[in-house]
Amino acid sequence: MEKIDMHVHTTASDGVFTPKEIIEWALRLNLAGIAITDHDTVEGIKEAFEFLKDNTDFLLIPGIEFSCLYKDSEVHILGYFIDYENEELNRICRKIKDARKNRATKIIEKLRTEGIDITEDDISKMGHVESIGRPHIARIMVKKGYVKDIEEAFHKWIGRNKVAYVERYKISIKEAVGYIKGAGGIAVLAHPGLLKEHIDLLDILNLDIDGVEVYHTKHTEEKCEQLLKIAKENEKFITGGTDFHEPAYNCKPHLGEIHIKKEEIEKMLRKTLEK
Repeated sequence: MEKIDMHVHTTASDGVFTPKEIIEWALRLNLAGIAITDHDTVEGIKEAFEFLKDNTDFLLIPGIEFSCLYKDSEVHILGYFIDYENEELNRICRKIKDARKNRATKIIEKLRTEGIDITEDDISKMGHVESIGRPHIARIMVKKGYVKDIEEAFHKWIGRNKVAYVERYKISIKEAVGYIKGAGGIAVLAHPGLLKEHIDLLDILNLDIDGVEVYHTKHTEEKCEQLLKIAKENEKFITGGTDFHEPAYNCKPHLGEIHIKKEEIEKMLRKTLEK
């Protein structure tokens, strides 16, 4: 069976592998393809395609994961098969990138008032970071010994309602879907099993959403069955992926452990091209 992981992050956002490295791992793991879906940016996609220029068998799906505000809660929308050079898409990505940088500065300032010696130079030393997020700050805190792991950094310091938390600029679901479809892509609701209880899944699906991420690392088997039923009843595309950011164990990526068959993705692409 040809497997495709439809939810993968790189160093263009908060992943630990560069686009080139993540593809090398995917090939090593015998995946048929991946979708690069970095947070609020498409910066890593060109590098990935350039690396694959002589490989016509591997399917690379250009994507994005927008962080959206919906009823005072954060909801993520994935975009697939997008034109990553689309002007409007890149314009909003630049705006969000600037907002993320300003947010990181404020978080660092709050941490420093609490005696945690972190600077923006520390982030710069991490390499080419296009879209700064809290995970970058958390990794620095781990490296400097202020916390034992990323989870502790969020739980004690930079998670919502914690002492160094700063609210993030977010667009609406309607705006995200508009940018995705304006770039020729399809819009998919990311990890709906993680939505807060007061969020009505069907309400979101009615916002011109094309698909549902049924399979996800943090979805239980029961939740997957429930979401699969909803997706079929509402005639939505069915996707799935690991939401890969970094190796989970033994330094070996869990990349591809959650996947979709390549034939299903090809059906999705055909239907997209028919629109």
